[in-house]
Amino acid sequence: MDQLFSNKSLPFITSNILSIIYVYNQKGLIMLQLSSVIGQKKYDLLKNILNVEAIDTLEKNLDNLIYNFDSETYKVFQFLDKINQVSYDEIYELDDYHIQSKKIKVINSDKDMVSSIKDIKNYPVIGFDAEKKVSFEPFNNNGVAIVQISTDDTCYIFQIKYISDLEPLFELLEDRSVAKVGIGLHNDIKWFKKEFDVYLDATIELNNIFKIDTTNELGTKKITAIVLDKHIKKQKKIVKSNWELKNLTPSQIKYAAEDASVALDIFNQLLLKHQYTIHLMPKWFQFKHLKKEEYRPYKEEPFNQIMLELDKKTKNH
Repeated sequence: MDQLFSNKSLPFITSNILSIIYVYNQKGLIMLQLSSVIGQKKYDLLKNILNVEAIDTLEKNLDNLIYNFDSETYKVFQFLDKINQVSYDEIYELDDYHIQSKKIKVINSDKDMVSSIKDIKNYPVIGFDAEKKVSFEPFNNNGVAIVQISTDDTCYIFQIKYISDLEPLFELLEDRSVAKVGIGLHNDIKWFKKEFDVYLDATIELNNIFKIDTTNELGTKKITAIVLDKHIKKQKKIVKSNWELKNLTPSQIKYAAEDASVALDIFNQLLLKHQYTIHLMPKWFQFKHLKKEEYRPYKEEPFNQIMLELDKKTKNH
């Protein structure tokens, strides 16, 4: 079966797995079970990507699908394989992740924050993260120390303990027109709600895209390896360092910038190379934002078909 999947001379059927529901809509029944072919975990993940009708169509037409697998659909299953099988041994052999040519700005004044927030609002999607100083005393919960935001060209590190008026930042966090992409955002959402009564809105949690079951989250290291083929360093001594320092160390600045930047880079790569994952992103993002031209990396017909389906669903709501 591996030989069949990798045979690039097989007839062209469709350029991604989401289009199969259009191609094989009226075909006959078969005996094979999809879960037995790709494995139960990959099957469960596939059920998250496709709706019930699409899965049913795949089940009914598996024979045709297997013997007519095109290269693009094969890439989908390769992607599922990487999610299931990536190991830390493999990750440590990858090249290190870097923010490349992005600038880093450390912000600790009201004036610089206002101008930075104004620049950030020009971007429809940003990478987001936050850090606290770790407390080793029971019941002593330190507040948020820094907020990291990445745009396409700049990583901002806001030292909010040294900024007196945080209202411009809070307005950005609650702004539904700016999507905040991150990994482990549930903690950040709780922190800001509890400490400031501010709701972090329009979030895209990357862990949800790669979650095979309700208890399993891959985390930043594995997601970075799967999507970017890079190793992002997460040193414990940096994670647990004092984020309330006025003069952050070069290692802290590097770590903080990379954490926000990598989330945005992963998101952009998913849209560029794994467009079927848009169906694992929040509905508000699919229906409200994906129709816009800047979110269409390619113009191939299958992607346009997906857009047409999204347009239809939007009009019906």
